Amino acid sequence: MVGGKVLYAHVPAAVILKTTAIEKTQIRGKEANVAVTPAGKVSKVIITGVVVDSGETEKGIAYVRIHDGTGQITAFAGKFTPELKEKFAKAESGAAITVIGQIRKTDSGVFINAREAQVFADTEVAITQRAIWLKTTYNELAKSYKETKNPEIARALEAIGKIVSNL
Repeated sequence: MVGGKVLYAHVPAAVILKTTAIEKTQIRGKEANVAVTPAGKVSKVIITGVVVDSGETEKGIAYVRIHDGTGQITAFAGKFTPELKEKFAKAESGAAITVIGQIRKTDSGVFINAREAQVFADTEVAITQRAIWLKTTYNELAKSYKETKNPEIARALEAIGKIVSNL
């Protein structure tokens, strides 16, 4: 954490979708946007899940819809990240994916502006990566819940806990 703000955090989709605002703040002497979520303020999120859908918008922006076991969120890759656009275009439904990006909130909803992504073709690697992500996310959410007692975090902990207990 820097100045009470998490730079990168494993945050489940169910929590990301509850983002209430985007604030400007100073991180390492530079102005940055942070998302205000029930789990706290984060600059970038890491999410791992399964590709539900992928494609391209009319404006040429590639997207993937990711389901992580707690909910579904869309990640976008635009003209400044051509390698991500290519990865998103090749991502097939059912493939495992990890995305790092910034949370954005508009009138039409909450999404991730992707900065990095990895699509896993090998099912065994994908299952291992997802298990690691779920366990890490569960542990981080448990810490946040101890500090905040936020009911949204409690619900996400319960959903992820059911999945983690079966790993």
